[in-house]
Amino acid sequence: MSGRFGLGGGNPLTAPAPLRTELKIRKLVQRGEVTYVIKEPDKQTYYRFSESQHLMLTLFDGKKEPDVLIRAFDEASEEYEYDLEALMELIASAKNFRLLQRSKEEERAALIEKLKETRKGRFLQAKGSLMNMRFHLHDPSAFFDRILHKIQWLWTTQGVYASLLLIGVALFMVILQFDRFSTDFERVFFFAKQGGWNALSIWMVTLGAIAFHEMGHGLTCRHFGGDVDDMGFLLLAFQPCLYANVNDAWLFENNRHKLYVALAGVWIELVLCAFAVFIWTLTDVETLIGRISFILVTVATASSLFLNLNPLMKFDGYYILSDYLEIPNLRQNAIDWFSYSLKKNLLHLNVTPPFTPDSRERRIYFNYGLLIVVYLTIMMSGLALMGYGALADTYGFWGVIFFMVLLFKLVKMMTGTWLTTMKEWIMKTLFSSPTRRAASASLGLIFLLALFLWQPKVIILTAGKVDAETFAIHAPESGFATHVAYRNDRTLSGQAGEPLFSLQSPEMELELSRLQARLEGMTIDRNAAMSQGNRAKIQHVDIESNSLREQIGGLKKRLGQLSAPIPIGKWQVDGPPPLTLTGRYFARGETVLTLVPMHKRRINVILEQSDLSMVHEGDFARVRIAGAPETIFSATVQTVTPVTKQEGPNRLFQVRLEISIPEGIRPPPSGLNGEVKIEGERAPLWAHLLRPIRATLRTDLWI
Repeated sequence: MSGRFGLGGGNPLTAPAPLRTELKIRKLVQRGEVTYVIKEPDKQTYYRFSESQHLMLTLFDGKKEPDVLIRAFDEASEEYEYDLEALMELIASAKNFRLLQRSKEEERAALIEKLKETRKGRFLQAKGSLMNMRFHLHDPSAFFDRILHKIQWLWTTQGVYASLLLIGVALFMVILQFDRFSTDFERVFFFAKQGGWNALSIWMVTLGAIAFHEMGHGLTCRHFGGDVDDMGFLLLAFQPCLYANVNDAWLFENNRHKLYVALAGVWIELVLCAFAVFIWTLTDVETLIGRISFILVTVATASSLFLNLNPLMKFDGYYILSDYLEIPNLRQNAIDWFSYSLKKNLLHLNVTPPFTPDSRERRIYFNYGLLIVVYLTIMMSGLALMGYGALADTYGFWGVIFFMVLLFKLVKMMTGTWLTTMKEWIMKTLFSSPTRRAASASLGLIFLLALFLWQPKVIILTAGKVDAETFAIHAPESGFATHVAYRNDRTLSGQAGEPLFSLQSPEMELELSRLQARLEGMTIDRNAAMSQGNRAKIQHVDIESNSLREQIGGLKKRLGQLSAPIPIGKWQVDGPPPLTLTGRYFARGETVLTLVPMHKRRINVILEQSDLSMVHEGDFARVRIAGAPETIFSATVQTVTPVTKQEGPNRLFQVRLEISIPEGIRPPPSGLNGEVKIEGERAPLWAHLLRPIRATLRTDLWI
């Protein structure tokens, strides 16, 4: 039975009043256990009673005193027995829960209180906690009753099958148009020109989808006989939502009806999305109806499948799981039992179990509680890191202080009594006996000495990209490559001074043939002028012939330079395989090949200013290259240079390390990523322990 027990007012030995006639009472059978749920109409609250408690409540008639009630109960029940203490607790609970008929004075006081509650529940009146605040908007009962008889076919077998077929066809249409879907998704959600109007339209469509979602819950609850008298606006962790009060589903005797109510929101949203798919198919997202339809398809589907059906949050998926397992209050019970299990089995504390579940419930509570703790830890950690970064960057020191205060309050609120529990465990483990106190003091002293006296090197783990000093070989003339002097493993096949590559230039060869043909023509013209004794023409021909000979000589010299020699030193080609260059055309001045030193590589990493203070030129490092994790290269810090001029104190720096390549080891190609472990300066142990905290809290912004 839920609620708190108390004796309330009045003489405890007088006959209790009978149950109020306006109460709704439903019998529930879950896993063979019979319970009764009673709805109190004034406060719209629900109370669960055992079979024996319900039987005793039915015997209340305002005449039987407690001892008479006990005798009547023993006569009516062969399975259960009641004693006076249990009866008095039941009477007190029934009075506190307002389940018993009241006197005229009590009725008058209840009416006054109800009027106050009605005024509190007026339009947009806030209710609930800061993290879960509700604003009443409307009582939808009359509207639901007006339209329900027109859409009863939706809950028939044929209606459900038709909706599933509609959803399946819509999904198939999206798959067939997936390329268009991807393009439209980018146009609507990521297009650079989208502004505030687009964000507002997405938000409005999302609220509309949520409204239909909640109406699905409400109409389904009403269809199966439940009351839905409250719909409104909800701020869940400051995020806007809508809600429909379908608590009457607790009164359903058929457990499947509860499941249908929980599933109805997702079901109606997917049906709505299916219709939106057909509209999107026939329109363009640049039109208003096309954009609304596409937003509805994406947002409503994502919220239904990935948010509402998540069983680890108190959305539809949680209630579906709870009803399917037939375990009420699953989440809170699981958290309480998991917390108890950790305290008892991990910390070995003497704690009292919060309740007594059977073996099946213990298994479900522990596993579900573990999943909740892991999920919330990951989710809240991610949100905390994002929130901290935004606050620290925007407000600096005061943003950090505000974040730490807020984080402390949230952790305290979410962990409950665990801070006290950890304090109790530490005191028990370390200081419960003189021997333990002496051992703890000795270990503490050793730890303090180690913090200040031990000074290991600071290890900085980072990642970078391999490169090398390059020597570019350019084409001396335009032409086609006919020969390259390196192998598939990029090692050179020739010696220094031998051709690295050779080019053939058909254009220059054609020009040479043309000039030589003109020179031969000049010779014929000179012979003809000599036979005629024409001195002027002979002089003209000689001048032009000399010019042609100079052009031919220069062209032959250029043809003789259509190759580049191998430079002195040990080099390796940084480029494609040799076969891909043969026959390729290169313009004059274009880079043909790039050479890198055979045994010299370097790797560039980016460090933040907080880590840079620990690194100096000449520091030793080790490098593991992607693709060859078995080989560890030695490296030395060579240069440190700023990357960009950023706003604020948190600057980035590029650190260049020179990698030593041992003989017989193939140098890594440029462009590969690598992991780098830099051994920085020596520092006390406390500085090592403080580094990850400083990196997380970014104390460089505290100025």
